[in-house]
Amino acid sequence: MANIFVEYSNALSGLPCCGLEQLSVSALFPHLERKEVIAELLEGCGVVASPSIIMKNVVHLVSYDRNSDTLKLLRTLALPDTGSEDRADVKYARRAAKFAIMHWGDRLILPPVKAVVAINLIDPGSSGIGEKINGNRILYVALSRDFQWIMYNTNCARHNLVEQFLVHQTVCSIEGRELMTCGQCGEAYNCELCGSPLEKYRCGSCGHSFTHCPCCQDSIGETCFKCQCEVLEAEHGFSLGPLGKKLVKYLEAKGHIFAVDPDIARDREWRYTDAISERKMHDH
Repeated sequence: MANIFVEYSNALSGLPCCGLEQLSVSALFPHLERKEVIAELLEGCGVVASPSIIMKNVVHLVSYDRNSDTLKLLRTLALPDTGSEDRADVKYARRAAKFAIMHWGDRLILPPVKAVVAINLIDPGSSGIGEKINGNRILYVALSRDFQWIMYNTNCARHNLVEQFLVHQTVCSIEGRELMTCGQCGEAYNCELCGSPLEKYRCGSCGHSFTHCPCCQDSIGETCFKCQCEVLEAEHGFSLGPLGKKLVKYLEAKGHIFAVDPDIARDREWRYTDAISERKMHDH
């Protein structure tokens, strides 16, 4: 089954692709017969469900455009735990979910996943998109605690809380799509150079400032008037704090090189947390 899993994962990651006639149905739809897939794509609604790779009761919806002869990953859907019938617009979803459980169930993440954060890794001083980590600059982090608990717990540095309740981390976009179907979801923006959360116009830890808008690539002064992008408003968004040791080790194993020691950003957060604790003690 290991070979089937690898073949399927590669086929899913290869979307979009052209040529229905050349499609390896056994690779992209290992739970179905070729005639079932072709009939649904050509004569049905043009959407067929495929198995998940890490999440239980999650399926990927693959659509077919007859005009361009192109298959693409339409969206990723979490199925309810109860019920056995497929939705009218999603064919073979239950069979896909059962196939994943039966053939690679030991790979699937079981609850509790209560919160998932997509951490966008950005180089503030870059004028372009820059190098990607295995083709991706988003680190997906799944937690067994919800956002509120982490946000309002001031007794411990936030990156340390993330390490304690970390369920899974990945830079794989397919795995990320599956994780984002679960519980609370949010986005965060961290410095690619040192792992610290980005402030509105710069990285508060390593000090690098935005020279170009990370969204539209225009040169900026104090703000980007062209697109008013979310990145420049990052200080008002959700933050998991600087990247913890587990996340740093994971990214380094994927080939990422930090220009500035991430320990500096973590030490900065610890000092801030200690200052809050001392203030609380003084107030009481």
